[in-house]
Amino acid sequence: VPEADALSSDLNRDGVVDFDDFFLFADEFGLTGEPDADTVVVVLRDTVFIDPADTVTRSGTPITFADPTVEFVLRDLVGVAEGDLLTGDVDGITTLNLSGLNISLLDGLQHFTSLTTLSLTDNLIVDLSPLQGLANLKTVTLAANEVRDIEPLVDNPALANGSSVILVGNPLSTLSRTTYVTTMKDRGATVTADAFAVTFADSLLEVAVRAALMQPTGDLLHLDLETVTTLDVAADSIADLSGIEFMRSLVELDLRDNQITSISKLSSLQKLQVLD
Repeated sequence: VPEADALSSDLNRDGVVDFDDFFLFADEFGLTGEPDADTVVVVLRDTVFIDPADTVTRSGTPITFADPTVEFVLRDLVGVAEGDLLTGDVDGITTLNLSGLNISLLDGLQHFTSLTTLSLTDNLIVDLSPLQGLANLKTVTLAANEVRDIEPLVDNPALANGSSVILVGNPLSTLSRTTYVTTMKDRGATVTADAFAVTFADSLLEVAVRAALMQPTGDLLHLDLETVTTLDVAADSIADLSGIEFMRSLVELDLRDNQITSISKLSSLQKLQVLD
């Protein structure tokens, strides 16, 4: 190409004929309308990069956690490292394992309303209140904690037929061991707790129970009492039935000819079919 022709193509007058000149030429003299079939059309467009996170719509109200370890684990689980963790972020979580993390406070878990299985083994948990309203909860493992009061579990109607509650290794109060555990079992829940000794107020009833168990000495554990299905204490001069409420597997019971004035302790014996 003659130098004069080349320079005449230097539309931006920078001494070099390059793509910048080509684009200037195209802007000024390019065809309008539909291009011919043999015309090559070069179209430049801006490239826009969209962060996938910008396309996610999050909803719900902020969740506040009292225990920083719980918050850290759950943020990692749902992928929200900063900012508010919202109820909508945790709606789909059905199983949660927080075992062995030295957790002491469960505040915030009340928002995990889809939970069906919760594992909290080997922590420092005392208060179970946040679990009270979890209507889908079916399995709760609380072994090796510091729980004394399990009333929030009793107040959760989901922990009934087909559900499982493990409480082994907790310093349960007498009320929890004797009343609340029984209440959940009566609803059909499988409750596993440490064995405890049962005391009979009437020594004559205790003698009869020991005979049925073939255990003349030692503590009478509630788990042992639950193995007895038949008990005959007719004409044994028994006056007080306290303790018999833990013999939950009794099917047949003979109380004839005694000095008993109240049978209220029999109300927890759901399997009892024959009473004389």
